[in-house]
Order: sequence, then structure tokens, then C-alpha cells
Amino acid sequence: RNSEEEEKQLSKHEKRRRNHLNSEKRRRENIKGGMDSLVDLVPSCRNIQESKANILRKTKDYIMQLLASNRDLTYRLQ
Repeated sequence: RNSEEEEKQLSKHEKRRRNHLNSEKRRRENIKGGMDSLVDLVPSCRNIQESKANILRKTKDYIMQLLASNRDLTYRLQ
């Protein structure tokens, strides 16, 4: 009987470990997918192997550039 309880505990522990590993894998895949999308959207990131930090920095710079361009175009139309 004691071994049955130990087996259940191991089984519970193994299930929790597997669930944790699977959720961590999904999290990493989601992050990678998001980073890949940013690389596709930001011209300065294309065709270059960049760190995640550089991709985020270049994305921020690109957004700032787009906002400035948008403000300029809006000003010209008024």
C-alpha cells in the first residue's frame, strides 16, 4: 500500500512537471512567434540575426519614426 501511495505521488509530481514543461514550451513558442512577427514588420531587422533586445529596440525606434512621419503628414494636410 505504501508503494501505491508513492507511485501516486510520483505520478502527480510527474504530471505537474510535464504540465510545467509544456506550459513553458508554449510560452517560449509564443515569444518566438511574436519576435518573428516583429522581425517581419521592422525593415531594419529583416535578413539580419538580431538579439531579442535589439529587435525590441529597433521596433521601438521604427514606431517612433512612424509616429513622427504620421505627425508630419498630418501637419502638411492641415
